[in-house]
Amino acid sequence: MVRWGFSAQKPMHRAFEQRPAQVRAWKEQVYPAIAARAKAERADILWGDEAGVRSDDVRGRSFAKRGSTPIVRVGNKRFGRSIISAVSRTGGMRWMVFKGR
Repeated sequence: MVRWGFSAQKPMHRAFEQRPAQVRAWKEQVYPAIAARAKAERADILWGDEAGVRSDDVRGRSFAKRGSTPIVRVGNKRFGRSIISAVSRTGGMRWMVFKGR
C-alpha cells in the first residue's frame, strides 16, 4: 500500500443529510436579514446548545493483578443536571443549569 502512495489515516465523518446549497442560501439571504433586524432593534443574536451531565462513574476498565477481577466501589446516589448555554458572535455568553429536561 505504501508503494502505491497510500497511508493509514483516520477517516472524516460527514452526515449524509448535508445540503450545501440550502446552507449557502441561508448564509447569503436569511442570516443577513436576521442580522439587520437584530442591529435595528439593538439585539444580540445568540447561538445555543444544551447538554446533560450525570454523576455516574463511566470508567469501562480498571487495573488489577492478573487473575484478580478489580472491584470498583460506586455510590448509589446518582444525580443529573441539564445545562443550556448560548454564545454571541461578539463573545458574550449566557448559561443556566437546571434539573429535569
